[in-house]
Amino acid sequence: MFANEDISRLLKLCDKIITRGQISEIRIRNELSKMPAGQKLLGKFTLFQLKNRIKYERRKIVLSFRKMTKTELDHNLMSCVNC
Repeated sequence: MFANEDISRLLKLCDKIITRGQISEIRIRNELSKMPAGQKLLGKFTLFQLKNRIKYERRKIVLSFRKMTKTELDHNLMSCVNC
């Protein structure tokens, strides 16, 4: 449903919403209304769709952080075993 261009635009315009704070339709509408590119997204997708995509993008960040943290922990544990 979202083209790569739409995703890139949404990531750029809603980076503050994706990385922190409450994900609400009001915040999304306010943020996207500031720029013509955001207004295009508001015209192309419903707020429900945009909100779900933003939640998905946040989950991807959280999961990648967890994987990175686990890898770092595993590396540190192996370093301690070899000490």
